[in-house]
Amino acid sequence: MYSLSRRRSFSLQVVCKFLCIWILPGILQSTSADDLQSGMPNVCAYRDVQLIPSRKPCTKAFTRMVKVWKPNCGYTQNWCVGYERRTYYYTAFENSLDRQYTTNYRCCHGWNQLNGGEDKGCMYRECHPGNCYNGGQCQGGFNQVCSCGSGFQGPRCQYDVNECAVNNGGCEHGCSNTIGSFFCQCPPGFALGQDARHCQDVNECQNNNGGCQGTCRNTNGGFQCECPSGHSIQSDGRSCTPAGGCNHSNGGCQHICVTGYNNHYHCRCNPGHVLGQDGKTCESVDPCQERNGGCEQKCSNYGGRPVCQCYNGYRLSQDRRSCEDLDECNMNNGGCTQACVNTKGSFACTCTQGYQLGNDGRSCYRIEMQVIDSCATNNGGCDHDCRHGVGGPLCTCQNGYMLQADGRTCEAMKLTIYLIRLLYNLPIF
Repeated sequence: MYSLSRRRSFSLQVVCKFLCIWILPGILQSTSADDLQSGMPNVCAYRDVQLIPSRKPCTKAFTRMVKVWKPNCGYTQNWCVGYERRTYYYTAFENSLDRQYTTNYRCCHGWNQLNGGEDKGCMYRECHPGNCYNGGQCQGGFNQVCSCGSGFQGPRCQYDVNECAVNNGGCEHGCSNTIGSFFCQCPPGFALGQDARHCQDVNECQNNNGGCQGTCRNTNGGFQCECPSGHSIQSDGRSCTPAGGCNHSNGGCQHICVTGYNNHYHCRCNPGHVLGQDGKTCESVDPCQERNGGCEQKCSNYGGRPVCQCYNGYRLSQDRRSCEDLDECNMNNGGCTQACVNTKGSFACTCTQGYQLGNDGRSCYRIEMQVIDSCATNNGGCDHDCRHGVGGPLCTCQNGYMLQADGRTCEAMKLTIYLIRLLYNLPIF
């Protein structure tokens, strides 16, 4: 017991030293508030906890065996020494740490106190990452103003400045606003000058003669190609060809006239056509004659172009060449009055038992059957009465008789059974 008490006392000393040296000073330091009080600007109440060591009494018990004298022992009924278990109780003390809560006043989150605590409250707002956008610099202070860079505005530099809204951004022609900046634009045939504001004419003739085959003449904001005498400008506005050729009645070509070197030209046909023997007219070629035009089933020639089609019961696939089966039963049950069975390229109507398919291949009609009385021959095999049923003859017996297990033979009942059935209104077969 003495050794156990010493161990507990040593453990308590270690815990107290750890709390006093490391934990409690940190708690006390964090609760320092520089005379801040409730009601001051941006001052918040914080609930802090302190651990207070204490000793609490408790009752403990232990047991042991003791010697006692007992009477009437053995056959001699004398006194003898025996053992009994005795329980002893004692009061001990346990070391514990109690929590003590205190309310302290400190600056609210995001606020600070300057001037060595002379300010009555927390009047300085701290700058945090993300307070200012687009490269703005936080100035701190009560309003926490952001200093914005060029092209942005707003208390947090969150708004773009539209430079084009004021004096067109200084641009001579077009002004295009961007995020944080802007740039000037010029119409075709002009380029920005060194000041990036004014536009100057571009001399296209200085670059590869403006693409002109003949003479290039620069204009304000454009250029113009000119051809020598005896030549005319082509539709591209750059090429020159001698008078005549493709410029006159398309060169006599039915479809396309192609100009060659030194006023030579030749005719060309559109796809699906071949040039005739005269070199000018075009004749249609049936594309379906070669590999069925790529079609799986039917191929039709439309202006030299193959168009694929499918037989009845099929529809054209997405590739516009192959055909896939059309399930007619999905559309109004194929017109069948009862069941519809889809087949490859077609369908068939079927009828349930007792019906037959009509001549139209869709309607079902009930089959009229002749009813044969099963009791007409040999009384249906019954001893007494016979009644025709769906499954055949139904036999019944006269009063005083009972139908046997074979469902046909009748046997006289005993008087007792007959009276009981008659008394309780039970059926007598």
